[in-house]
Amino acid sequence: MRLLREKTTIPVPKVHGWGFSDVNPFGLGPFIIMDYIEGHPLGTLWEDPNQDRLLRPNIDEQDLRKVYRQISRHLLELSRLQFTEIGSLDIGDDGTPLVRRPPLTLKMQEIEAHGGVKVGDSKTPFSSWTEYFTYVADQDLKHLNEQPNSVDDAQDARDKFVFRRLFRDAIPSFVSNEHGKEGSRLLNDDFRFGNILVKSQTDLSIVAVLDWEWTYTAPY
Repeated sequence: MRLLREKTTIPVPKVHGWGFSDVNPFGLGPFIIMDYIEGHPLGTLWEDPNQDRLLRPNIDEQDLRKVYRQISRHLLELSRLQFTEIGSLDIGDDGTPLVRRPPLTLKMQEIEAHGGVKVGDSKTPFSSWTEYFTYVADQDLKHLNEQPNSVDDAQDARDKFVFRRLFRDAIPSFVSNEHGKEGSRLLNDDFRFGNILVKSQTDLSIVAVLDWEWTYTAPY
């Protein structure tokens, strides 16, 4: 978040302090202290309460254009932050951002939280796109193999296994190490309307983009 505040115009809260459980004086677990920003979640204003993840059909087109223009600018700014490896950001001793660990993705968290399978077993970041996409494909195979209720029956198991193997085997045909020379860019798995605050229902200026914990450098 510090990097975003320093290198982009994306409105993110200023972080005043953070730490793990062992440094929390109240013993309540990991913590983060940041600015409070007044605003309205765009998801609350626009999403249809009767249709999961769908927008209301009566949103004015000009309002859509205004919001999507702002989002486009923010995504373009993210794309300008270039890195040489694929992984999670850390802070170096001199305060510069470094990629020291493999990506921690929202997908990995969901599989572990709801399926009970820990799929992230790499200890280091990735230097090539082929290596990373193979790692992602192996996560799907491990999920299928280790979650007891991941299939409905024998045919479903065969189908899912074949599809996942085909995907893994096809990676070298679609991705080459030449792509890695273009570097990686910041990707936020949780960039959605529910994490975007606007000023008001009538003023759709974006005042904050929240929840950056699932952000990592990824193929672009």
